[in-house]
Amino acid sequence: MAILDELVLPRGVIFGDVSEPLQDIYEVSTVANYQLGTKLEYGDGRVFRYSKAGGAIGAALMSQQAAVVTELTEVAQTGHAQAVGAVDINVLIATGATLVDNELAGGTLFVNKGGAIGDAYKIVASKIRSTDTILDLKLETAIRNAIVATDEISIIPNRQSNVVVAPTTTTGVMAGVALVAVADNEFFWAQVRGPAPVIVDTGETVVIGNTVGLPATSSVAGACGVRVTLEQSWGSVMAVGAAAEPALIDLALE
Repeated sequence: MAILDELVLPRGVIFGDVSEPLQDIYEVSTVANYQLGTKLEYGDGRVFRYSKAGGAIGAALMSQQAAVVTELTEVAQTGHAQAVGAVDINVLIATGATLVDNELAGGTLFVNKGGAIGDAYKIVASKIRSTDTILDLKLETAIRNAIVATDEISIIPNRQSNVVVAPTTTTGVMAGVALVAVADNEFFWAQVRGPAPVIVDTGETVVIGNTVGLPATSSVAGACGVRVTLEQSWGSVMAVGAAAEPALIDLALE
């Protein structure tokens, strides 16, 4: 298998108080300036993750990771065993995933069944073959336990890849709040921690100090409300907002 080229965009942690980012938190870009998931942190507690939109996202609305791709989950590796020490590998997936090159960069491959169960690897680069069922991957670290033909693997894209407005029925973990309107395929900084404006769902009344998240009756995608038990907490209310207007939420997504 030909070795895939590693993405060379900057990544890691940017400290915004001492190193001004190439792209401001209120800017969008049609080209990537950082690897997805790059962290931007400020001394006042605000934290952002570099993200790519998989659809239009309004300002002050919560975004969610892209829905899980079923063709990439729990796939037996018949004919695609992986040896200890391998970094460039090819894995079997189900047909119909419609992937593009490097769409899975920054994502995670993990073994969900077999002797190597629990092993997880960060994906550096990805390329789908014309057969649609074989995926070439470059891993950040080498295979530590051999993956045999009867083992099953799953691949989850980077949380910040192709994010969408959080739907009224949760289909993934939250990816952060957009501070500006973002168009499909644009890159932006999604806020994941610290004070952020988040629109309150219609019919909802939030209370200072209480946690918010997906409300029991969710009418507006991406809007917050009184959190349903067991739903992911988005953070705590610092200042209330009327329905359809932003409240100030101390985000705590990570």
